[in-house]
Amino acid sequence: EVTVAKGPVTFAFGGDVHFEGVLRGALDADPASVFADIAPSLSSADIAVVNLETAITEGGTPEAKTYTFRAPPTAFEALRSAGVDVVSMANNHGMDYGPEGFADSLAARDASGFPVIGIGADATEAYAPHRQVVNGQRIAILAATDVLDGNLVASWTATDDQPGLASAKERDRLIGAVAAARPTADTVVVFLHWGTEGTT
Repeated sequence: EVTVAKGPVTFAFGGDVHFEGVLRGALDADPASVFADIAPSLSSADIAVVNLETAITEGGTPEAKTYTFRAPPTAFEALRSAGVDVVSMANNHGMDYGPEGFADSLAARDASGFPVIGIGADATEAYAPHRQVVNGQRIAILAATDVLDGNLVASWTATDDQPGLASAKERDRLIGAVAAARPTADTVVVFLHWGTEGTT
């Protein structure tokens, strides 16, 4: 048996990222340069994780909510160019463009090969961790959202037979996913979208 020395792992975490307004123009003009100013910080971390707070679709129907966000699949190119390694889409905008938009998001994720956590075709996929070995350490990163409009909790939460988001409101399921990841990981990270809207 070969023993691998384990070294330190540096993480960078970023909050809400979307591509509305002037950011959409920048994305359309040159995805690789959208995050040029922060790319050195993100790239210098061993693992950089951000909250991708948008549906990845150019179709679908907007949900009946105050703010709805969407972006084209080139968003993944922009994030990759910035040095982002993993994104969570478990948040209150991940399904802003309904089931059709969410199906587009899953397809864009698959086509890009970009690591996306917190969403899935069912609960097993939505609560599954991203796994990576860095400096000999086995890392598992899971994501879930605690922020969901009350009228959307049921339709947006992934179940055994419904696509959707990993929800922190399903505590037993989330805790079970963390417990399942732990035996085969040296470090488990749970990246939660939570807090109170509209506060500073």
